[in-house]
Amino acid sequence: APQKRISPAPMLFAMRPASKLPQRVGIARAVRVLSTSARPVPGVVGVAPRGDITSEDVVAAQAAWSNAITGITKVYQEGGDFVAAAGYCAGELYGYGHSNVLFKPTRATNNPFRPTGEDAMAYFVGAEAMKNDKFKGEDGGFAINGGQGWSEVVFRNHQIDCNGNTAIAMGDYLFTNATTGDVGRVEYTFGY
Repeated sequence: APQKRISPAPMLFAMRPASKLPQRVGIARAVRVLSTSARPVPGVVGVAPRGDITSEDVVAAQAAWSNAITGITKVYQEGGDFVAAAGYCAGELYGYGHSNVLFKPTRATNNPFRPTGEDAMAYFVGAEAMKNDKFKGEDGGFAINGGQGWSEVVFRNHQIDCNGNTAIAMGDYLFTNATTGDVGRVEYTFGY
């Protein structure tokens, strides 16, 4: 399928220090979506380096994020609680509640920065699903691709620069539309 080019999506993924592993706060608690109905999404586990962040840690975080996006789509397509699934995934993969998160969603123009977990969730699952009028008309649910879903997300790192307890990765990733099979390409620079 032909590649479609869309704009870059800088954001910050969380890598929790091992000392903070038992604390599962973050985005899920911020938006109160985790409950007894929330189920872990296969392949989505936050990365917690035992020392300096390595390239392998970054690649593991990227794989977990890819699994999150396709896993949320699967839950959505099966008629499940995709909001709870997204809350679980975001709680595992983002640092809300642990540190500042610099998140600027790809397709957000009216409200381009999402400093809180609740704001980020509106982008991932849609303003209507979150009952958040502030983002209506802008947030259709990136994690479910506005209802079409994603069947695959592939990261292609150009370079990973590790600097102790932080790392920066630059490259592009490919999103395959689960309905049409079209592939979109996005460039990124991510901090970890």
